[in-house]
Amino acid sequence: MIGGRLDYSALYPSRVVAHAGGPTVQILPDNERVRGLGLSKVKLRYGTAGTTSIIPPGTRCLLGFDNQDPRSPWVSLWDEGTLPLTTIIEATTSVALAAPMVTVGHPGPGQMTADEAGGSVRAGDGDELVALSNKVDDYIATMDDLFRTVWMVTPHDGGAALKTSFVLSFPAPPGSTAAANLRADEP
Repeated sequence: MIGGRLDYSALYPSRVVAHAGGPTVQILPDNERVRGLGLSKVKLRYGTAGTTSIIPPGTRCLLGFDNQDPRSPWVSLWDEGTLPLTTIIEATTSVALAAPMVTVGHPGPGQMTADEAGGSVRAGDGDELVALSNKVDDYIATMDDLFRTVWMVTPHDGGAALKTSFVLSFPAPPGSTAAANLRADEP
């Protein structure tokens, strides 16, 4: 408050009442002078370009106003630990998550660690989509070892030494390295 007037340059603690469609919410400010009957269609400010979320009712946030204009309200700065109902991240080229393991869904008992899965991407609570890049890496490493240390060139043998070295290095064809639907308890 400035001289009995509402200060539209301030931030006001508020509570989300409902999602109002698109990137907007209906809120109820804590301050009775700001509150009135609540504010609807208040723009959400996410802090990261390309991100949109559906914020659950009851979420604590701060209300601000663009250019101190009461017709341009926005909310952001959620309380610590706030989790949206849905979040979408969009980009024109790619979205990269740099981590040894990325779990999509709720992590829980029975899920493999990154070491057990050899680096994986998971989806869902039971069936998982696992990219088996570790198999590709192992196969390439074995091929490299074969050509650098195991196989010795034998002149005029028609490739018999190479074939023998290959069969010894790869007793069976490599398994599929394509992404597959697996259960958490499957290797």
